[in-house]
Amino acid sequence: MAYTIDHSASLFLVNREGDILQRVLYSPTPHGLVSALDNQLDG
Repeated sequence: MAYTIDHSASLFLVNREGDILQRVLYSPTPHGLVSALDNQLDG
């Protein structure tokens, strides 16, 4: 028997209407999330 375990995780930034604005892959460092937030706030 063979199997695969996916340990990836994602965070989704959504607006008030529930639309997905951006998917952020999980990382132990905050750089990806900070970048995504800056991108959405500036844009």
